[in-house]
Amino acid sequence: MHPPALYVPKVSTEDTTLSTTNSAGERVTMLIPARSGEFGLNLWAVTKYWEDPYKFDPSRFLGDWPRDAFLPYSGGVRSCIGRRFSEIEIVVVLTMLVPKYKVTVKEEPEFASETFEQRKARVLNARVEMTITPIRVPLMRPDVYQEGLIGRLWALRTLESGW
Repeated sequence: MHPPALYVPKVSTEDTTLSTTNSAGERVTMLIPARSGEFGLNLWAVTKYWEDPYKFDPSRFLGDWPRDAFLPYSGGVRSCIGRRFSEIEIVVVLTMLVPKYKVTVKEEPEFASETFEQRKARVLNARVEMTITPIRVPLMRPDVYQEGLIGRLWALRTLESGW
C-alpha cells in the first residue's frame, strides 16, 4: 500500500505536552515547544496498532479498531482540503454502483429454518458495521470569514479607486 503523502507535517503554535506509552509500556510525557515541527511518518504502518499493515485488508476496519491510529485526512483545522470532496465522491460512486448489482442474503446453515418474515426482520434490523455518512466540519467561524471577505472587498475597491 502506498499512501499519497509519506508524512504529515504539523507545527505547534504553543508549548504542548503529549502523554503516550513507549514500546516497554511505560507512560512517557513528550514536550513539544512552540513553533517546532512534528512529522507523523507512516502512521498507517505502525505494527503496534495494525496486524500486517502492508496487507490490503478492508475488514480490519470492521468491529473495534484504534480510531486515533488512522488519520486518512490528517487532523485539526489544517487537515486535508480535499476531504469533503472525496467523501462526497465516495457516496456518488456508491450510489452509481449499488443499483448495478443484485443484493441477496447469503444462505447460512444456522438460519435455514427461518421463514421469510423472520429473515426480513433479521436483515432489516441488522447492526450497522460500517457507516458512510460524511459530516460537515466548518474550517472557519462564519463571522470571521465574512469579516475577512468584507475586508478584502473593501481593499479591492480602494485599490481600484486609487486611494
